[in-house]
Amino acid sequence: ITSIDTRNPMQVLVFYKDFQTFVLLDNQLNEVQNVNLTVLFPELDLRLVSASIKNTYWIFDSISQKIFLFNISKNELKQVSNPLDYSFKFWNSNANHFFFESENQINVFDIYGKMTSSSIKITYDQLFPIEPSQFIIKDKADLFYINNITNHKTKINRTEKSFNSFHYTNDILTIFTD
Repeated sequence: ITSIDTRNPMQVLVFYKDFQTFVLLDNQLNEVQNVNLTVLFPELDLRLVSASIKNTYWIFDSISQKIFLFNISKNELKQVSNPLDYSFKFWNSNANHFFFESENQINVFDIYGKMTSSSIKITYDQLFPIEPSQFIIKDKADLFYINNITNHKTKINRTEKSFNSFHYTNDILTIFTD
């Protein structure tokens, strides 16, 4: 398993990079659909897959270096980006946006292909986008909320002294501790 997307608990996405396949599971973890993109699009080498909106999925192809939206109902790909000549260590998505970080720039593509960028001037261990200009970051043992439009940085107070990672979805911040 390369990644698991649990944003929609009624339709969990499990991506297998080595097999160029993703599987959709229901809330009881029963297989609903198995999508083998090697059969549908043999020219692609998928690096990333995550859920978007209305039966579409964000896909990043490592050969063309492009971001696509895949419509599972129609089995069609829609190119969202031109080739990216970025090397990025971080990526994430939500229903309407695909985020990636390259050289302290957060680049955001929306479902229509519009790209916006904002610089992030602080170090971090983990970054989670909320909106195109709002992020939660982990820096060592601290969590911060950052709004790039207002240049506002707020430390998030916690009761635990240390933690491994965090996740944010549906306005709920989950902190994973030892």
